[in-house]
Amino acid sequence: MPAGEPEGVTVCVSLGAIQSWRSSGPAGIAPGEVAWNRIHTELSSADRAVIILTPLSTSRPWLTYEAGFVAGALTSTGPSIIPLLCGVTRSSMPDPLTAYQSYDAADEDAVAELLASCTSAAGLQPNQSLVREAARSFVAEFEPLLVSAPSVVDEKATELGDRGIFPAILADRLANIDVVDVELLTYTAEVDAGMIDRFHIRGEKRIDIYKRSILVELRDQQELNLNRLAGGASVRLWDKRKSSVDASERLANIAIPGTTVTQYLYPDAPTKRAYIFDRAEALIAYYEPVMDPYSEGGSAYKGVTSAPSVHISDSSPLAEFHLGELASCVASLRGGSRSWDRERAILFDNAEWDISEASACVALKSVLFDLDGVLYDSLGQYVDAWTAAFSSCGVTIEAGDVFDHESRRSSDAVRMLLRRYGADRSERTIEQVRAEIHDRLSAMPRPPVMRGAIDLVAAAKETGLEVRVVTGSSRPEILRWIEADFSGILTAADVYTPPPVELPGKPHPMPYLLALTGLGLRCCDAIAIENSPLGVRSASAANIFCIAVNTGGIDAERLIDAGARVVFDSTLDVSNSWSRVVEILTL
Repeated sequence: MPAGEPEGVTVCVSLGAIQSWRSSGPAGIAPGEVAWNRIHTELSSADRAVIILTPLSTSRPWLTYEAGFVAGALTSTGPSIIPLLCGVTRSSMPDPLTAYQSYDAADEDAVAELLASCTSAAGLQPNQSLVREAARSFVAEFEPLLVSAPSVVDEKATELGDRGIFPAILADRLANIDVVDVELLTYTAEVDAGMIDRFHIRGEKRIDIYKRSILVELRDQQELNLNRLAGGASVRLWDKRKSSVDASERLANIAIPGTTVTQYLYPDAPTKRAYIFDRAEALIAYYEPVMDPYSEGGSAYKGVTSAPSVHISDSSPLAEFHLGELASCVASLRGGSRSWDRERAILFDNAEWDISEASACVALKSVLFDLDGVLYDSLGQYVDAWTAAFSSCGVTIEAGDVFDHESRRSSDAVRMLLRRYGADRSERTIEQVRAEIHDRLSAMPRPPVMRGAIDLVAAAKETGLEVRVVTGSSRPEILRWIEADFSGILTAADVYTPPPVELPGKPHPMPYLLALTGLGLRCCDAIAIENSPLGVRSASAANIFCIAVNTGGIDAERLIDAGARVVFDSTLDVSNSWSRVVEILTL
């Protein structure tokens, strides 16, 4: 039984014959107690489980978990599950609960029937006058707490919930001289445009606005646009940046006597829209980001329960619970946010960029290419050399082993593969295998250049970008290859190979950090183009926006899991799309 249900209802009806339990409250889970153990004990001993469904609780995993636990213990004479709908409809119930007959908490007759059935199950004859009185009390307490959605919610109804109910109540509270603290988690169209001063603000007001970072919004839009290169619509990033910056500037410059406006810009996708007034009243709508390929912006925040809003304006336990949850959310957002001054400084390059600023968009100035599998079709040579070298010492490895360790320092990769196959891992054996790999590769002809690679590098240079090659390969001949195959475009000085000193190699970010340092660039100024999971991890660990080309024939999900922001099938595909890539990544 969740916080907020009047426990006295069942007591007064059954005269104490029915015992209720809820996890919070004096008889609930005590501090330091193992929550799941207590919950399992109570649920196992219950005869009936009343599952209270509100617009907020239907999306909570613990609700369906506890209902499923009770269902698992169900016997012909054992506990039964009874959903009680408080501000939601049957169509918005979680799937596991739709199999059960439900009661509507706003229907006095339905509540009376529920109470009477529980009393009868306890072996008592229900007193109908007490049942009716208890049902009336129950409905009266719950009804003011919830502003439920229409029974049928379409796009227009959802839009009305967001743009009609929320701003109207916000305008009323801003005009109320008794309301002092206003906290907005995400915002109305007026706030989005930086024009909150269009509201009639009266009295002293402290207005805190929690917005998603413009940098993060732009980065995500860049990624979305890249994934739409096949022909989908995309948002013009410069316009998006300008409108967002202008809105925040207007908010920062609002000059209303007695009113202060503070912006907090946070990196994560919002999960709720909420307006909080003096921590005593709130409007709440829980949201989930839904990628929408047909919307102009590419994403939409859709109500999890299709119930646009919940209005909390009461001092009941249920209201206190939700207000406490919002207070925790606000504290978390504030702790992980940066000020508008900081955001502006980063946007306009007036602040030093450091490795901790991971959530930036790309302001494209440089392209960092991997060598093997991106510029050269050399992976087959590596498979042949590595499998033969290991075979010489009695170890059979597969092509997948070579792909898995591509980009790693050869000594580290040899050591790990010897350990995997239970072979001798002495330094002598490691050096023997490594030397044979080196000799075999040196004896092989120069591998062919990847289709599209020369045009891609040339196009990047023509765009005015700095181009560098960041490779973990120690083959000395690669510098000659580059100067021969990319004549007039790249030189040996443009190639970053492992230094003679023992510094970490890929997947450590060190190779890319050295390249950035050599160019005098920040991580947000460059993109990396890689083909292996370890190479992608290296670039991503340096907070560089990484494009992957899947030339190793592996599952693309592995590249995404490693941190690739977009995956192309080949270097040629990147080359053919390069003008659009630059357009998307240039701010």
